[in-house]
Amino acid sequence: MEDEEIEERKEDDLELPLFDLPTIETATNYFSINNKLGEGGFGPVYKAWRLWKEGRPLELIDKGLGNSCTLSEVLRCIHVSLLCVQQQPEDRPTMSSVVQMLCSESALPQPKEPGFVPEKGLLDGVINPSCNGLTITELEAR
Repeated sequence: MEDEEIEERKEDDLELPLFDLPTIETATNYFSINNKLGEGGFGPVYKAWRLWKEGRPLELIDKGLGNSCTLSEVLRCIHVSLLCVQQQPEDRPTMSSVVQMLCSESALPQPKEPGFVPEKGLLDGVINPSCNGLTITELEAR
């Protein structure tokens, strides 16, 4: 291949937009903690939890389901799914428990807070998830 062809291919490969720092700062509200990946309120778990807490879980139901299932079945699935994403692993049901919950009409425990919700802040306390005593330091710009 000639050098010109290689350069053309390199240019074609780069299809991502490039933004300058001021644009990124503005778009992220100056790197606000509310926009931190994994901490923001944009995912389906956050949406389901918010609607559940507000007493509006019916808004999660896809209209495409039509009459293919009962409302109580869908609400039970939402309830069980929220139990499966609780913050603490020991609070989550086992797979056999999930099957049992979905196949029965027994009372379900109330779900606790999922692992990623925006109400969590940096000041909620220090958590040390390390099991080997080692720590990881993240450097952040001022």
